[in-house]
Amino acid sequence: MIGLVTYHIFAIIILGLGIYNIMLSKNIVKGILIIEMMVATANLILFRISLEKGDDGLGRAVIITSIVIGAGLSAFMLSMAVKVYREFGTLNPEEVTRQEE
Repeated sequence: MIGLVTYHIFAIIILGLGIYNIMLSKNIVKGILIIEMMVATANLILFRISLEKGDDGLGRAVIITSIVIGAGLSAFMLSMAVKVYREFGTLNPEEVTRQEE
């Protein structure tokens, strides 16, 4: 069985790659997907820690709560991305500028 330290190292690598990709992303939807990948990694770590501690019920409850909140957040971010695309015609955050009225 893979040790807890290995999961932590894996999580740090995935979170680091996620932060790096968010900084370089030229697309809002890709940024949202990267954020979801980072949340899934955090859920994996929470689940692994709950298994190590032997408190399986509490760990699952926290993870289910995190998944539900993440789904709502994803839906909100994607709806905002649709709104940005309809308003500005692009999903590139550098090209989205405030329009003067």
